Amino acid sequence: MTGLQIGGTYPFGYKRGNHNGDIKIDRITSKYVRIIFEMCKNGSTTKEIVEYLNKENIKSPKTKSGLWNCQTIRNILRSTKYIGKHIVSQKLEKNLSKEECFEKGLCVTIETKTPIIISNELFNEVQLVVGKWSTERNKNSKTKHNYLIKDLTYCGHCGNKMKVNFNKQKNWGVYHCDYSTKNWKVDDDRFVKCGKGISKYIHLQKVENLVWEEILKTFKDSDTIKTQYKNSVLPKKIEERNVPKDKIVEYEKLIKKYLKQIRNIKISKINRETDYDLDVITKDEMKNLLLRYDNKVLEIEDNIQSKSKDILEIKKGILWYDWLTDWNKHYNEIKNYNTFEERKSFINKHINKIVIKWNKNNNTHNIIIHFNLKIVGDDRIRKDKYVYELINGKSEKVITYCSHLNTQNLINNYSNLNVGLKPTQQ
Repeated sequence: MTGLQIGGTYPFGYKRGNHNGDIKIDRITSKYVRIIFEMCKNGSTTKEIVEYLNKENIKSPKTKSGLWNCQTIRNILRSTKYIGKHIVSQKLEKNLSKEECFEKGLCVTIETKTPIIISNELFNEVQLVVGKWSTERNKNSKTKHNYLIKDLTYCGHCGNKMKVNFNKQKNWGVYHCDYSTKNWKVDDDRFVKCGKGISKYIHLQKVENLVWEEILKTFKDSDTIKTQYKNSVLPKKIEERNVPKDKIVEYEKLIKKYLKQIRNIKISKINRETDYDLDVITKDEMKNLLLRYDNKVLEIEDNIQSKSKDILEIKKGILWYDWLTDWNKHYNEIKNYNTFEERKSFINKHINKIVIKWNKNNNTHNIIIHFNLKIVGDDRIRKDKYVYELINGKSEKVITYCSHLNTQNLINNYSNLNVGLKPTQQ
């Protein structure tokens, strides 16, 4: 199976195909890609993975010495190319520099298919582990502040990571392009020109709140996510509902037993009334006895009603299981995450990167959220009774016209949206 390589060197795990530009799996290095993912899943640290690869004399694709480092390992573990998706930026005008193309809007993001080395299941499990690493780094950091999307945020002009500038006294911070810091260290033009006049800072807390709300909305609206949830809970519910017939027989025997107890109580009431007529017991004794009998009957009738309901549920089976109600509860739990660790872990699991680009023509930002799955605008089409086909959406969600003045209004709009679940069937 081959794909298309657009510019640059071939990623670790791949090699040139039979034709120019083709990319295919490298039998030797792809083996170590799988080992890297498996080691991470099984609890190995990046340092331990580096030591293993260096010991095996496997050359790193990113260093002249061929030695590995922890950042290269983290980059591999976060790369979606190993599950078949490779995203690159390409200029549309050959005679212009990439910087000029960015300024004129002549750069496009291209998603190419790559041969799959890692399964989606393994990739998603590893993202949870990598997310925990990020959380632990934040805990161990000297800074007293946690930044929700810092590790995922990139400048839309030069591609550099966004940095955080935070004023502790004013409790106010911004995300800004890291170009100036990097360019100061070198005298050449290795970095695409950026910074003042090309990019602009964006308010930290507002952009993090805006991104969180947009991720939540996309997550809730996605039929792909709902279907994944349904497929995860349905087998368990089927197993729970698939009770043997002897369970129903057991409940029916209990009901007969309860009915017999009620008949015996009624007979006892008649006997006590006879005792009262014969002056064997007093009026107060008679009243207390009848009250106890009636309370006991009510208790037994509740048991009968409960078991009868259990029988109906068993007979009803899985056809009437309301998984959407359970999904709604699941979503509300996520929506109510209020700790940094909970939100950060959720974002790292579902988001590949976030690109922030300033439009100097109207002094606003565009925010592009890249999801790991194509869940933006996806849909589920009915093909037959209880048979549906999932239609993939896009993996990018674009939030436009974000400015210092209107970002809070955009955030407030989410609370006014009617984002109830769409009617759907199993």
